[in-house]
Amino acid sequence: MKYLEEIFKEYKRVAKKLRKLVEQGTEKLEIGDIIAIYGEDIAYGIVFEKIGDMYNAIFLTTELILGGAGQKIEIDHLVRSVKVTPINFYITNDLVKYCEVIGKVKEDELRKIVENFKKMANRKYKGIWEKFYTFEIKRIQIFYDAFLSKMINYEEHSENEADEKIIDLSKFFKKEELEKLLPSVAAASTSDKYENIIIEVSDGFASLYLPDELIDKEAEIYLSSKLIYAGKLPSTLKLAVGHNFPSTLLKEKLQIKLRES
Repeated sequence: MKYLEEIFKEYKRVAKKLRKLVEQGTEKLEIGDIIAIYGEDIAYGIVFEKIGDMYNAIFLTTELILGGAGQKIEIDHLVRSVKVTPINFYITNDLVKYCEVIGKVKEDELRKIVENFKKMANRKYKGIWEKFYTFEIKRIQIFYDAFLSKMINYEEHSENEADEKIIDLSKFFKKEELEKLLPSVAAASTSDKYENIIIEVSDGFASLYLPDELIDKEAEIYLSSKLIYAGKLPSTLKLAVGHNFPSTLLKEKLQIKLRES
């Protein structure tokens, strides 16, 4: 473990947070694209999903030893290879121009990569692994900030805007039940999609950004078969969990039932 701590210490010394990105002139991305993003440092990702006008990407680390169980991907760029991490991030339209496409993986290979990512995202990390993934997330915080800014801007200008609703899950589950249901992870922020709903987990909250067609609809929301909300759907639902967890878990355990009018 001391050996890994030394590797992490050296990695932190040379790796830098992306604050000012360098434009590449890219106009669009495609599923399977391997991308490089330049700034004070370089970050790699692979696009695996398109949601509206945004792309969902898996963050790829250049630190192979601390990358652990992540699938290794040969890219032969400024580095020879990278590894899959349990971290994903959204690339908004405004940030596409900063992404250079340096490669592309075939559909069957992408499927394996996504499976590896989801398996890693569902694990609970401690010690050096928790420190490492938290550090990597902070390096690409610029993408999380852009995503949240887009969501806030959308809500402020939506004609169907409704009040934000906060649901305290501690009223429905004991602390140990919540930890078992949604195990905490080191990730500072994770994003995913439940049907046409965007899920953002950050700072102990899970924010559900609902599309226009669901706002003001009468519905019941269940988490692991337990009713946690009944009434009109707002534009944003926030679940107060108390810790961060992989957003993919919520997608698997959440159910929204619309009431018949």
